Amino acid sequence: MSNHPTRGIHFMVILLLLLVALTASATVSAEPKETLSATAADGTLSLEAVNSTLDRVLIKVGETIHARFVVEMSLADELATARVDTSFTRVPVVI
Repeated sequence: MSNHPTRGIHFMVILLLLLVALTASATVSAEPKETLSATAADGTLSLEAVNSTLDRVLIKVGETIHARFVVEMSLADELATARVDTSFTRVPVVI
């Protein structure tokens, strides 16, 4: 059995299936897209944060409720790398 035409087709189908499987697993293991939103209404705060850094979440919350968070310099690097996945709705804000 030398170079039979269907062998090449089978090889191409197997190669294609392998590429699809590798691409699908790479897509599944990729980090989710960053989402960050905050709203304030009637003295409450709602937040959705997906794959956002903690410093960005604190800035967004501060902008939303018109307040500033003061953070020690020694923690700044950790806040910039810590990832946040959380959400809450209508939490009372006391300033």
